[in-house]
Amino acid sequence: MNTAAGEQWSVGQLLKWTSNYFSEKGLSDPLLSAQLLLARVLGCSKVDLYLRFEQSVSPEARTAYRELVKRAASGEPIAYLIGTKEFYSLEFEVNRAVLIPRPETEILVQWVVRKVRSDEALGSRDELAILELGTGSGCISVSLARNLPKPGQFVATDVSAEALAVAKRNAERHGVADRIQFVESNLYERIEPTGQFDLVVGNLPYVTEADYERLPRHIKDFEPVGALVAGPEGLDAIEPAIAEGWKYLRERGFLVLEIGYNQSEKVREIFGRHPYDEVIFEKDHAEIRRVAIGFTQGK
Repeated sequence: MNTAAGEQWSVGQLLKWTSNYFSEKGLSDPLLSAQLLLARVLGCSKVDLYLRFEQSVSPEARTAYRELVKRAASGEPIAYLIGTKEFYSLEFEVNRAVLIPRPETEILVQWVVRKVRSDEALGSRDELAILELGTGSGCISVSLARNLPKPGQFVATDVSAEALAVAKRNAERHGVADRIQFVESNLYERIEPTGQFDLVVGNLPYVTEADYERLPRHIKDFEPVGALVAGPEGLDAIEPAIAEGWKYLRERGFLVLEIGYNQSEKVREIFGRHPYDEVIFEKDHAEIRRVAIGFTQGK
């Protein structure tokens, strides 16, 4: 990107140059990445960029933009550079204390919303009680609070105080802070097992130690390892979540967990060792069993 004194660069020229540069560097979605970074620097939306397509960008803005482009080309995730990530049509604050929300996790949210709409027992309750384990950015609880067809009260736990601070700000951003209680807790550690929840949900760490070493740099070097890795089989968080989860569910309650691409049979075995009446899986767009659901008829 030529920044010679006095040279003018338009919004369109910057987007074209950066998109080509990101393509050469192997970044995914190079044009979208360029748009997000430039919109951040200019304080506008992606749509506004095209309303300003021929507009010149000031030297000061170009300097700030160039720095972001360099960091993105070195592998730093775009979401961390701009401080936000869209999830389930909502914008969430993210930083390096939390995992960047992913489309796979939207499958979990979609399943819960559909189930609440269709399940007779859940539908008969005036208000739902939902526990989220490992809330991170809060994207699951906040999205459910905004999209469930009936009111719900949430408890969202995380072992990281820094992550909980981000989640609280996201709940405030989307107007649901009064419905979500945030608790610093390792899984169920600070939650009483009184069978009070209709649903327990979570996107817990599930990457194996071996798979972690093979992750691309933009994940391994920047996202929190504690939100990703869960022992040699990737089950160090999922297994206790299943083993204890039934104690926290009401009759006809559901434990809903995102799992790894090759973990469904092991997860089925774990469910089978505990008092769940049924286990089903929800597949992602690649036909991979991505969400495991355990059902309890009653104790």
